[in-house]
Amino acid sequence: MMTRKTRFAIIGLLVFLGIFLLVWLWMFLRSRGETPEAEVFSPEPKADEIVENIPALSEQRREQEQQTRTQASGPTAVAKLFVERYGSYSNEAQFANLSDLLPVMTDDFAERTRMFLQEAV
Repeated sequence: MMTRKTRFAIIGLLVFLGIFLLVWLWMFLRSRGETPEAEVFSPEPKADEIVENIPALSEQRREQEQQTRTQASGPTAVAKLFVERYGSYSNEAQFANLSDLLPVMTDDFAERTRMFLQEAV
């Protein structure tokens, strides 16, 4: 025969497992019910439709744009070259990279650079 204490322990354990299973089942069913709906994607537009929506550039506009880009890239390239060479000068090369930049410099800046080169050598 079981003692009264053992019966209460078994009943308590069964009640606890029952509550645990009910909570687990409720959470499981709740999470299944909240599944997001599948997104409906519209088919991608065909290439012909895309081209029709974008206005075509005229030849004159295209040439003008090309000239603008060409003119803008010239000074930018010179500036990048100047900064790269001026910022990485070396006295081991006897300041040859600064001497090479003298034609690109303004008159005042070139004169100050020449004075620096005379003092440094």
